[in-house]
Amino acid sequence: MIDAGRFIKVQEQMEARLTALMNGMKDAGYSPQEIAAAVVDIADNWVLSQACNDQTERDIRLAIEAARRRP
Repeated sequence: MIDAGRFIKVQEQMEARLTALMNGMKDAGYSPQEIAAAVVDIADNWVLSQACNDQTERDIRLAIEAARRRP
């Protein structure tokens, strides 16, 4: 569950930079729909990569622990 206060805080902290980036892409000739779709896709990929990284870190930690227990 996402804490509502933290959600608002992170939005506020990201908004100016993300808006500037998106405006720059609009100035480069991309449509708002293209830009929004790209942002959503990048965000989705980032979330998936974080989950994969977390799993990899757990797997490495378990492998190290198992190796230490071997005689």
